Amino acid sequence: VQSHKLMSPTRTVISTESHKCRVTSTESHKLTSHRRTEVDEIYSDQVKSETTASSCNMVANGDVLKSEDKKPACDTDINKVTSNGKVEQFDIDCKPKMNKTTILKNVFVVSLGFTFLFTAFSSMANLQTSLNKEEGVGAWSLSTIYVTMIASCMFLPNFVIGRLGCKWTIPIAMTGYILYMCANFYAIKSTMIPASIIVGLGAAPLWSAKCTYLTQLGVWYAKLTSRDQDAVINMFFGCFFLFFQSSQIWGNLVSSLVFTPDSDNKTSNRVCGAKFSPNDATGNETDNFKQSSEKVYTVCGIYLGSAVIAVIIVSIFLDKITLDKERNEDDRKLSPRLFISTFRHLVSSPIQLMLIPVTIYSGMEQAFMGGDFTKAYISCTLGIWNLGYI
Repeated sequence: VQSHKLMSPTRTVISTESHKCRVTSTESHKLTSHRRTEVDEIYSDQVKSETTASSCNMVANGDVLKSEDKKPACDTDINKVTSNGKVEQFDIDCKPKMNKTTILKNVFVVSLGFTFLFTAFSSMANLQTSLNKEEGVGAWSLSTIYVTMIASCMFLPNFVIGRLGCKWTIPIAMTGYILYMCANFYAIKSTMIPASIIVGLGAAPLWSAKCTYLTQLGVWYAKLTSRDQDAVINMFFGCFFLFFQSSQIWGNLVSSLVFTPDSDNKTSNRVCGAKFSPNDATGNETDNFKQSSEKVYTVCGIYLGSAVIAVIIVSIFLDKITLDKERNEDDRKLSPRLFISTFRHLVSSPIQLMLIPVTIYSGMEQAFMGGDFTKAYISCTLGIWNLGYI
């Protein structure tokens, strides 16, 4: 409200006690010059104070104002004037940008895409130390993936999502997994290590984009259904991991069915189990590790096709979203800010320091079970075709 138009029979003021736009009925006489001067002083710094009033549908009972103009995006802010004449911001609760059916469809699309992708990748990872055992190619490739992912987590997620958005970050990051499947057709260090680096660099933005996307859908769905926000987000993540974990079933069934031999092989002159030597990859006389090139190419081809289907599903059927919380320009630049913040939190949080040994143990345990244990106790004794079943 322009201070120079306060001569009307009903004057408009901003309540300084509740910090909300209100209309206060007054006597139908003109303001004195002293009062006009006082009002001018309050709003002297607010050159555009009329914008605040135009954003409000003022009512005489003092309720919170509603916008008559175009509504801002959900969870964005509009200005309010405080008693000291400064402009602050408050949230506007707006209608979500998707309906319930569209939200549920996108949850399904994300879940299905990741199921196809990790049907390929998880099962191929399970086979690495047994199928690509020469010169430790399989173990080196898996190690490279997770070392690279550590560096990726520190720098890339904000930068990639800020530039591509959640929708396109997911399929583009998935293409790294396609390259990894292709590398397994000719599994040597010069093909597997570069492919592993690409997978590791894409993995952190992939999972960050997925989590951000599902969380935003959960927030919108909770508003539409008037349900608890945390409960809806947990439900969406539960549905996602229901699909995701099933990928271990389908992928391992593929490898076991393809690798199953016509007759049982026997282990001869070979020590398996606790006395198995992980470095003894070439001098064995057992057929339990051996597979024909035709079967290896068949498995790699199926996994490659599964990864391609994942990219196609997400690219075509996943809807693009605009996050309620818009990212600033800093998120669009490569910055060590997250790296620095992480280590500041690390050294200042005793709880975080105590979690580090647990995390290291968990990683080493999974590496041992998926690598050496698998090769020594399953592939060596029972055959690589039983690996998927177990």
